[in-house]
Amino acid sequence: GHTSARLTLWSKVSSFEGSDIARVRISTNGGATYTTVSTLSATQSDDTYHFYDLDLAACDGASACEIYFDAGMSATNDLWYVDDVEVSAF
Repeated sequence: GHTSARLTLWSKVSSFEGSDIARVRISTNGGATYTTVSTLSATQSDDTYHFYDLDLAACDGASACEIYFDAGMSATNDLWYVDDVEVSAF
């Protein structure tokens, strides 16, 4: 397996309030369990793109690593944008 796995991306959330949440999660066992590597909430809801460089160390040495973009939002105008996604490992 690979080591030093990283996920980089640009992302923004818009109109989040209350318990709205967006998460980047990884799994090395087909989704039986997850590790959350980033969480966005109403605090980050500024409708501005930000760069994220996420450590995927939980994937190091694994034969497979799945990345999940998961969100729980309370209204149809709550939005999560993700752009320029790149995964790297050595």
